Amino acid sequence: MVILNFNGIITLNKTGKFLWELLQTSQTKETLVSSLLAHYNVTQDVANADVEEFINNLQKNKILE
Repeated sequence: MVILNFNGIITLNKTGKFLWELLQTSQTKETLVSSLLAHYNVTQDVANADVEEFINNLQKNKILE
């Protein structure tokens, strides 16, 4: 996944900020989920859902390719 050039403002919660910072380097959905599981006390299902929603929002807004 690649973050495209973006000139705007995004408001992120703690988890979103964490994922955004990870996306500054090449990541897969699986590595993002693994990182959430290692950093936060969440279940696999919650981590998968959070990553999916975050990625979908970035793609919908043409921020992530």
